Amino acid sequence: MIINFTEEQLHLLKPPLGDLISENELIKRVDSKKIISIGDVITLTFIKHNVIPFVAVFDFKTMRTPLNEKDKHKLSSIFTYKEIINEKGTLNLDNIPLFKSALRTGGSFLVKGEEDLVSLGFLPFLNENYCLCYGQPNKGIVFIEGKDAKQIYSNFNFLPYLESAEL
Repeated sequence: MIINFTEEQLHLLKPPLGDLISENELIKRVDSKKIISIGDVITLTFIKHNVIPFVAVFDFKTMRTPLNEKDKHKLSSIFTYKEIINEKGTLNLDNIPLFKSALRTGGSFLVKGEEDLVSLGFLPFLNENYCLCYGQPNKGIVFIEGKDAKQIYSNFNFLPYLESAEL
C-alpha cells in the first residue's frame, strides 16, 4: 500500500518534526542512542564524525541533485544496503517490515525515488533507545528523540495507525 500525500498534507509535514540543531550539537545529542539517519548529507555528516548510524537511508542525491562519486563511494563502501522504492510525495507502506527489521538488527536502504518521507515509516516504532535525524535544507539538522517519535507521528491524523505491529 502506498500513501500518496496531498499538497496540503505535504505542507503540514514540511516544518521540522523535531528539534532543529547544529552539526556540533548533533554529535553531543546522539550520545549512546541507536541513530536512524535519513538522507545522504546527514549520513555523511555522521561518518565525518566517525559515527556510523544504526540505520541509514539515502538515495545518492542531495536536494534532488546526484551525489558526487566520492561521497557515493563512501556510502557504498560503508553500508551494505537494500534497495527500496519510495516515490516522491509518498510513503510506501510495503517497506515497513524492512524498517522494523532494521530497527532490531541495524541496516541501510538505498531509496529509488525519494527518501524525504521515509522517516515517517520509522517514527511509530521508536523508543528512548533511538534518535532519528534528517536534514532541513538551509536550516540545519532535525533531531527527534525516540521517546517523542510516537507522539509526533500521532499528531498527523492522516497517517495510518502502525503501532499495533510488534517490533
